[in-house]
Amino acid sequence: MIGHGQSFLHGVALTGLGLVILGLLAWISGVDWATMRALALRISLADFALLVLFQAGIVWLAARKWVLILRHLPGNGSALPQGDAVAATAIGTLAGQVLPIQIVTPLVRAWAVRRHNIPASRAIGTSLFEQVFEVVVLAAMAALSVLILSLNVAAAVAAGAALALAVLISILIRPGLRLAALILSWIGRHLLQRIMAPMAEAFSRAAEYPPQIIGIVTGLSFVRYFLLLGVSLLVIWRMSPETALISLALAYPLILLVVSLPFIPAGLGLVEVTWVGVLTTAGLPVAEAAAIAIVTRIMVSGSFVAAVPFLIAFRSRTQS
Repeated sequence: MIGHGQSFLHGVALTGLGLVILGLLAWISGVDWATMRALALRISLADFALLVLFQAGIVWLAARKWVLILRHLPGNGSALPQGDAVAATAIGTLAGQVLPIQIVTPLVRAWAVRRHNIPASRAIGTSLFEQVFEVVVLAAMAALSVLILSLNVAAAVAAGAALALAVLISILIRPGLRLAALILSWIGRHLLQRIMAPMAEAFSRAAEYPPQIIGIVTGLSFVRYFLLLGVSLLVIWRMSPETALISLALAYPLILLVVSLPFIPAGLGLVEVTWVGVLTTAGLPVAEAAAIAIVTRIMVSGSFVAAVPFLIAFRSRTQS
């Protein structure tokens, strides 16, 4: 309990640091409440409802991937109702606003599925494996952006190259897992055997996933990426319709990378600074760019929080 309490306080402290960065950004850029309020009012209720729907889809897709990975775990699959997976993922993502989401989501999922007799190690291992596919897609889309921005490659050619890279990485996932299992097994013989041995076994099992499941989960990860992109682009486009959306889309892998860093939860403050850099490069004044970045955070976070009660409602009431 002490360790969990310390982790929570550490996460809250980092969230506080993110708020400080956000405040400094607003102060240095000269952002005022009136400007942010005017920008926020450009987001209609219909827009906000669409954002909530997108957020629900993002969580649903993450949960669906986890369900598939759990069900097809070689040698010892586990059935989990989609609704329970959605609720656990929503709660984990909500906790990820103040704690590192890469850590807290697997832990919340493991706690949530106890009543389905799914071991914590299996829930955590499959959750971490599900996150691997997010990295695959991020790498592919980052490659797409680099090809277009740096090498002036045509968008269609770059998209084909990014898709090919995603397929290649997906193919390499299984041998990569086997290598990881060997490394963890070796570490376990010398250090932290009780932790490393189950992880090595989990990685070894994961290496035996059917190729079609790897392909389906990769495809779902791409859809999820574009929903994440759509949430931010919709908000920014409503506030600044003159900004070229293609430039924002090409910069989005960098934004998502900042969000994914296990430092400040949800990249609070750092994401806004990055958006300011992107928007000023697109031609917006610093003050306007900062205001848009901050309001985007408010709208994205607010729409997710609004979606959470509906997502939790999918949780089954029967006890297993």
